[in-house]
Amino acid sequence: MSSNYLKKERFYWLKVILDGTFLAFAFLSVYWLRRGDLLIDEDFRRFLPVLFLTWLLVTLLSKKFKILEKQDYFSRLQPYWLAAVIFVSLLTLLLYFIGWISLSRFIIYGSIAIYFILESIFLAFHLLFLRRREPGRPIPFAVFFFLIELAALSAAFFTIYFSKRATFRLEEKYQIALMGLFFIWLTVSLLVHRFKVKTRTGFWNSFLPFWQSEALILGLVSFAVFVAARGNMSRLIIFGSIAGFAVLENTIVLVYYIVSQFKCADEDPAEILVDELAHPQGVFAGDEEESKTIVKEKYRFREQDDSQEILKQRLERLFLNKFHDVYDFIRKYIDLNRFDFISAAFLFASDIFNIDIFEDDSLSFFFNFEKVNNFRHVNQVFIALNKKMKQGGVLVGCFESYDQRKERIFNKFPYWFARVFYIIDFIYKRIMPKLPVLKQIYFQMSRGKKRVFSRTEVLGRLYYCGFEVIGLRPINNIYYFIAKKTVVPRTDPRPSYGPVFRQRRLGQGGKIIYIYKLRTMHPFAEYLHQYIFEKNQLEESGKIKGDFRITSWGRFFRKTWLDELPMLVNWLKRDIKLVGVRPLSETFFSTYPDDLKIERLKFKPGLIPPFYADMPQGIAQVWDSERLYLQKYKKHPFITDFTYFFKAFNNILFHHAKSS
Repeated sequence: MSSNYLKKERFYWLKVILDGTFLAFAFLSVYWLRRGDLLIDEDFRRFLPVLFLTWLLVTLLSKKFKILEKQDYFSRLQPYWLAAVIFVSLLTLLLYFIGWISLSRFIIYGSIAIYFILESIFLAFHLLFLRRREPGRPIPFAVFFFLIELAALSAAFFTIYFSKRATFRLEEKYQIALMGLFFIWLTVSLLVHRFKVKTRTGFWNSFLPFWQSEALILGLVSFAVFVAARGNMSRLIIFGSIAGFAVLENTIVLVYYIVSQFKCADEDPAEILVDELAHPQGVFAGDEEESKTIVKEKYRFREQDDSQEILKQRLERLFLNKFHDVYDFIRKYIDLNRFDFISAAFLFASDIFNIDIFEDDSLSFFFNFEKVNNFRHVNQVFIALNKKMKQGGVLVGCFESYDQRKERIFNKFPYWFARVFYIIDFIYKRIMPKLPVLKQIYFQMSRGKKRVFSRTEVLGRLYYCGFEVIGLRPINNIYYFIAKKTVVPRTDPRPSYGPVFRQRRLGQGGKIIYIYKLRTMHPFAEYLHQYIFEKNQLEESGKIKGDFRITSWGRFFRKTWLDELPMLVNWLKRDIKLVGVRPLSETFFSTYPDDLKIERLKFKPGLIPPFYADMPQGIAQVWDSERLYLQKYKKHPFITDFTYFFKAFNNILFHHAKSS
């Protein structure tokens, strides 16, 4: 800083004039409040030159207008506060030596208090609106918190005063008390918490500095009232104001803490391949068997010329060898020696604009470091990647499932707080995106970032967009997947997402019909049928064993048959009849014996299948049950359906048969 400070400081004299205007306005306001007019008496006319000369001397010597770019709000406020303290001390000393002790202390010190408050507000206004900030740099919450607490203290005092006196016009002693309360509050706050909420140190530690400052304010106010011999003041007004302010302050801190924890929970648990991979924590407990899967044969891309640099060498030398868990996962499922580095790409791609830079059918390997949770349009990104990749090309990506998110929340916060937090989080991130009107509100608020998906939904979207999943493993509470391009994306106009969805099924004569049901599986679950069928075994009833696509409430719906209610619409549309074989998907239908396929297509499927009448114990018995029903139905349609209906009704009601 140049020694010629007054010349070098930008807009210095303009700031001095504005500061003097604040002092003049403060004096006139307090004088009018005390006297009821602006006719300044002789004593104060003689006092004003002393007031402004003292102010000018302190202002010039304090250099309080010096601003450093990296200073925060309270670092900038500190020289103003020190200047105000020196101003009060020097002015008091002058009044004592001159002998002007009879002047109204309320007008003198009230003017300085209002003057300092105006300076503080202007400094905050300057930081919020006038100062040139770096693009995207947020305004510190401490600035807002200072103004909010100032308003809260004022509101608490005037509310208690009005409840006691039935007027907002303060008596002189309470005017002095309010000024003293402001002074003590500001001093203690700057010394103890500086209007900052420490949300990273735990719930109770976030409140502790504020409880300390409130206790200190209470003690100092009690001491000041005792020393000033103001026992005639209403204790309800003085200490009730402090209590009311404490309630408001703690409420503000609680709201800010909750909001900050929401943001904290939305932070990436791993800045991809940096924090999480640098501090491995083991695999996700619920899926350890995934990591132990024996891969019979690695996926091999087409042959490459030996003269070309292969992807494995490049990965080992440049990147993935630093992150052994992910690298081992990739090597376990694919043969990196078969990929050419020239046709490989590594990007943080959350939208199609990051992908359009590549030519169509040009990529054989693509590692997307961006989590799927941050894709605003997930299907569009996967479809764009499908278009850019060669047939058989490999996509590697990652996502956090909602189960992993739930585990992270409960590990991070106290149990009772995590329960409340998770309920709110579930409503906001899982329910709102699936409802028609709330869906638009959710995406407007979230901008499509930090979304929450189930494992089923992400895998189902991959299959919908033309990929086949060949590897999936949880690493450090994040799922990593390997998928290869197999087909072009599907063209289904409305893939299921809401609470009521349509299932593509085979009807009479092989006609495609759409069955309506309440959702019991995660979105896009229907595209995973072949994947589940290949990975999981069938139960004795012919159902898929350990089907992770089914939601927790879906099991309840199936047990109580609530999920079948929308099928009455299909019955009214005459797509199905009341009793008949279950309408099957094309994938599951392909597993049936040829003779049963032929017989099934001759008749309409039904709402209540023969399974619930015969209660077979294996897939072979299911087929036999359907054969028997179809044979009987061909001979006696009405009697057969009537008999099977009441058998099924009896099993459902008394033997607890549940919806499949």
